[in-house]
Amino acid sequence: MSREPLIIVDGYNLMHQILDRRFFAAPGGLERARQAVVQRVASLLPQEEHAATTVVFDASGASEGRAEKEETELPAGDKEIQIVFASEFPDADSRIEDMIRQHSAPVRLTVVSSDRRLVDAARRRGAAGKDCQTWLDGCEEKRRLRTRQMGHDANDASAGPEDLKKLNPDESRYWMREFGFDPPDSPKQ
Repeated sequence: MSREPLIIVDGYNLMHQILDRRFFAAPGGLERARQAVVQRVASLLPQEEHAATTVVFDASGASEGRAEKEETELPAGDKEIQIVFASEFPDADSRIEDMIRQHSAPVRLTVVSSDRRLVDAARRRGAAGKDCQTWLDGCEEKRRLRTRQMGHDANDASAGPEDLKKLNPDESRYWMREFGFDPPDSPKQ
């Protein structure tokens, strides 16, 4: 790897936490869902943490060229979040376990996954292992605090953790259309 991360995110675990399965069932939906996960991670973290963050996905289902190349980067502002496809491993979990095992300073590492096996592996090495919802809630709280410190109204900056899975009707219709579904109450165009 080109750099050693301080945050490793189990991409598919987080995807299942923040997106409805219908979004990635449509043709091309899995690639868009991966992008949505990386964008969500970027929106939650301060800019200075982007370069120290890696999101890991299984290589199966990766677009041509991506599965062959284990590492790729997607711009996330001025700095970049690294995306790793576990092409040389049976699955993303095995790749993440290897990253935990190889990390030179695991006490500085945070592993985000709802997979108990990965959380335990992180904790055995002295790293922080957090399930996806706990991590999301913590990131939202930190973002509210940063916003408050910058003198903005935190309520305008983001929804609370309890609202992470709730979309207003307009947002829901937008995302349904974005992922190739006709929302039930929208007129055909």
